[in-house]
Amino acid sequence: MRIKILVVLVSIFFCSSVIAATITSAGSGNWNSTSTWVGGVVPGAGDNVIIANTHNVTANVDITTTGTVTVNSGGTLTLNSGILVNSTINATGAIAWPNGGTIKIGSSANITVSGNISASTTTIEYQNAYVSPSAAKITATGTMAFQTLKSNSSPPKGGSLQATTISIGTYGENEIGVDVYFNGTTTVANYRGYGTTTFTGGTFTVSSSFTANNSGPTNTITSTTHDLIFNVDVVKKGSSLQIDVGNNNVYFNAGFENHWTGDPYSMIVANTVYLTNKIKTEGNAVLYIDANVVQQNNIIVNENASGHIYISGNFNSGAYGTDYQNINGTFFVQGNSTFNNITGHLNSTAQLVTLGNSTMNGTGTWLNKQDGPLYVGGTLTTNSVTTFQGSAKAYVNTVTGGGSVTPSASYTTAPSSVTYNPFPTITGSSTVCVGATITLIGSGTPHPTTPWTSASTSVATVNSSGVVTGVSAGTSIITYRNSSNMQARLTVTVNATPTITGTTPNSRCGTGTVTLGATASAGTINWYTASSGGTSQGTGTSYTTPSISSTTTYYVDATDNGCTTASRTAVIATITAIPVVTVTNGARSGNGTVNLGASTSGGTLSWYDVAVGGSSLGTGTSFTTPSLTNSTTYYVEAVDNGCATREPVQAIVYKIFYSNNADIALPNNWYPNTTASVNIHPNFNDADITLIVQSGHVCPISSNVTLGSGVILQVDGTIQPLPNVVITGAGIIRGSGTIHVTRTASPADFNTQYVFATKELSNLSFNYSGSGNQIINQLSVSYKHLIVSGSGIKTLENSISIAQTLSFDAAVFIDLNGNTITMQNWANGNIFGHNTDRYIVLNGGKIIAEGVSINEIVQFPIGISTNTIDFCRVDITNKTGTHTFTIDGVCEALYSDGTCTGTNGGYVATKKAVDYTWFISSASTNAIVTFYWHTTKELPEFTSSLCAPFHYGSEWELKGVPDEARVYNTNYRYISGTFTSFSPGSVQNSEGLLPIELSSFVALKKQNGVQLEWVTESEKNNEFFTILRSNNGVNFKPIATVKGSGTSSIINKYSYFDNSIYYGVTYYRLMQTDFDGQQSFSTIVSVEQEQKNFDILSYTQSIGLQCVFELQFADFDSVNTVSIINVLGKVVYEQRFENTSYERIEIELPQGVYTLRNTSFKSSDAKRFIVR
Repeated sequence: MRIKILVVLVSIFFCSSVIAATITSAGSGNWNSTSTWVGGVVPGAGDNVIIANTHNVTANVDITTTGTVTVNSGGTLTLNSGILVNSTINATGAIAWPNGGTIKIGSSANITVSGNISASTTTIEYQNAYVSPSAAKITATGTMAFQTLKSNSSPPKGGSLQATTISIGTYGENEIGVDVYFNGTTTVANYRGYGTTTFTGGTFTVSSSFTANNSGPTNTITSTTHDLIFNVDVVKKGSSLQIDVGNNNVYFNAGFENHWTGDPYSMIVANTVYLTNKIKTEGNAVLYIDANVVQQNNIIVNENASGHIYISGNFNSGAYGTDYQNINGTFFVQGNSTFNNITGHLNSTAQLVTLGNSTMNGTGTWLNKQDGPLYVGGTLTTNSVTTFQGSAKAYVNTVTGGGSVTPSASYTTAPSSVTYNPFPTITGSSTVCVGATITLIGSGTPHPTTPWTSASTSVATVNSSGVVTGVSAGTSIITYRNSSNMQARLTVTVNATPTITGTTPNSRCGTGTVTLGATASAGTINWYTASSGGTSQGTGTSYTTPSISSTTTYYVDATDNGCTTASRTAVIATITAIPVVTVTNGARSGNGTVNLGASTSGGTLSWYDVAVGGSSLGTGTSFTTPSLTNSTTYYVEAVDNGCATREPVQAIVYKIFYSNNADIALPNNWYPNTTASVNIHPNFNDADITLIVQSGHVCPISSNVTLGSGVILQVDGTIQPLPNVVITGAGIIRGSGTIHVTRTASPADFNTQYVFATKELSNLSFNYSGSGNQIINQLSVSYKHLIVSGSGIKTLENSISIAQTLSFDAAVFIDLNGNTITMQNWANGNIFGHNTDRYIVLNGGKIIAEGVSINEIVQFPIGISTNTIDFCRVDITNKTGTHTFTIDGVCEALYSDGTCTGTNGGYVATKKAVDYTWFISSASTNAIVTFYWHTTKELPEFTSSLCAPFHYGSEWELKGVPDEARVYNTNYRYISGTFTSFSPGSVQNSEGLLPIELSSFVALKKQNGVQLEWVTESEKNNEFFTILRSNNGVNFKPIATVKGSGTSSIINKYSYFDNSIYYGVTYYRLMQTDFDGQQSFSTIVSVEQEQKNFDILSYTQSIGLQCVFELQFADFDSVNTVSIINVLGKVVYEQRFENTSYERIEIELPQGVYTLRNTSFKSSDAKRFIVR
């Protein structure tokens, strides 16, 4: 436990030791003296320090606290020479800088003085490499003066100075550079050393000397805002001078000499370089001036020097003289040059090149015998006469101004004797987006190692191929160097890629417009319907969609300065479906509660008694009202996802009136209840009354009746209006009784006689009982019971369905008129009351019986006209499963191809058949079909005592045992057969229908076989006969063909002899084939041959003792055992054969007499043979 306590105490002590404190001076004194500070605590590494008013604290030690040192007004911080300042110091009081001493500045130093810093005898020594304008920073709100700025060692160190004006005595040291960022108008008396100087906030002037001739790599001076001024002769020897002031100017007010021959070449980038006194490049040094050059006074150019000067812009001497004193190098002007007073001499290694136009007015030595060439790419304007000697010439195409140059030579391209390196150019876009790239192209051959550089890689980077990548918003100077170290610069602006900073989705209930919102960091917001591609639908911070019916996602991006957000942001317009409420009105007869119902597509249902507002009476899909005496409107509301809809629901309370089994057209023939004996008089126009025709009542209607809105006529008995009566109403007709349709005036139908706003008909029966022709309407529901009575023909308007029964209550006909009657469930209904004088006339229509169970009988009372001899009923007994049967039609003709008109090349039957073809369809595979017909429909030679149903598959096939047709209603007959497939069907005599008139077909038993003979009286398209043979009367095989006579109307006789008769009964049949491949069959004939157990068809003995037997067995289905027995009674061979009628036996036997015996299930026979 003690150990634990100790640990806690140590921990507390440790924590308290690292908490920063604020230390305030108690008086004047040294920094490291306890008496100087309140509480006697010397400031620590992380403390904040306050030097109070009137106190002067002497920093006799380094100031390195990470806190802030504050010098209050009236206070003083005295810095001893040699100390390091690496902290933040804010001084509204005074800072005393050491006279003739040095203050070391660290990278974390940030010294701010309110007022001036007057330290013209103090040296600032930077300790760390330059980082940024905010590091190692000294700021004065007024002016600033220091004796010296230097680095503590090489390589250069540096920092930042900021003041309204900055005055530096000595800047840098020889061989030790310094990097400083100046913010304010700056004057440096003596410029030393090398490094990077950046200035802004005012001009930068070197006033007394520029002796930066150290051996450092580069001396760089840059600014993007102000001019650079040299009031001293600038001589650059030991390092490259790189000046870049952008679009600002450089003033050489006392001349400029460049002696640097290394890499990179010295270069000046400016808008204009102003020259005074001289410009000179010594010893093959190269100076690039990427600017225009203007003389401010007379100048001497490259006096006795062999260096080269390249100017990218124009050169203008103004009114001053330009003296080329024996130059040995190249003076190159890429733009236009103006030399208003040119003197001097071009030595043989020198050349004066102007790519543009040149004005050159020479005097004195310039006029005679120049040894170096002159090249002008444009027009030379001169008023003097200049001569060239030796190999030197003036290369010009056009000379104006009255002067001349001789000798001269015209050119199309610069001659090889004139050599120069033009400034490279950069082509490509100067803007790029953050994160995007552009490709810049530099002219000529790029520098082999560093062709491309970026001045600010935090803004843009560039690779060796000139691909610039935007890093952050801002500008960066991209420099291109060619293989001659000449440079071109392009300021590339990097534009920030805007971002979508926020979106405002929105929603609405149901179809309509939705207003969406979005904000961006900058630029224009664009709205789209797709996440990529497509056309902008609008711009701005808000967008109103077109009318939409479902939730839709829109997308936004922002474009600013040609930069577009990397990807689009989804903004969702949500459409919340307004719930759909379906109501179920409730009704009751008499006072009491009413049950109401509702359903919704979504949400919760609440019930109200007002259309808007109110308090909920209940929730859920049903609501029971309180006891009501009158009809009342309630309201049900569904709320789903904030969307609501409220619908009215009617609770109807009907006043009830009951029929008294009398004419209901008379208002006083009603009772107030079912047992009353006093008649009352209801008003048929009253709303919410119920008129009930009671079950068992048969109520006539003697005159037109109009029932008001909301009136219910409930027919539970029977209503029977007079033929001219119409019952109309804006209410409801319903019930479970019977409605008579008696109207015979056109249109004679239910819809004309009963005109109601609402018809609830599914439980009513309909009796079309008019005395004349009527139209049977198609209902919105199936007929439950349909009755036809009265007289005339009842014609279908459209196809109808009957849920239960169809009844004929009188001798009337139903004309299908091309429509269909569907009996929907045969198990629950049937067709009743039909007979040969009351049936359904097909007339192009169909009858369908659905749901016929096994062993149920369907009676289709049909005919092809209203003539009773056209009655052709069909009965079907289903023998398997549950099936649907359809009468598709009946035609009064029979063709050999199973069609109604011989469509497939068939011929019409003219005898031995009933002149009908019935078309029936069903999926049943086993049903008994019965066909009915009038005797007048029997064709000549039809024998009703031996006929049968036939079905046509590929031919007419017998579907039953030929039998005698039964008599129905005296003049009608019917016959039945079993069908395993359906449509079409017919009734024929037993031999079926052949395309020939076969008068006879017989089989005659002969000694060695059977003689077949047949005779035709006529033939049509008969190609050949095929003779079929069978040993069981079922499975026939072809044994021969006999050519037919084609088409013939004379008697033709045919015969064929079969010498391979079966034992027992052999059956024969003719198959006749037409030229078109159609086939038909004759009746079957047979002969009987005495049956033996077996027979030896052949016996042969080959060379030697090899015996071969061919045996025929009489009993195919039996097991036949064949044995060979010698004269001693020994069995020398025995073999069993099953299910075969023919076998071949090969056996080698000794000479002798043998018995061959066959034993079957039924008998045993034997034959002898000799082996010789």
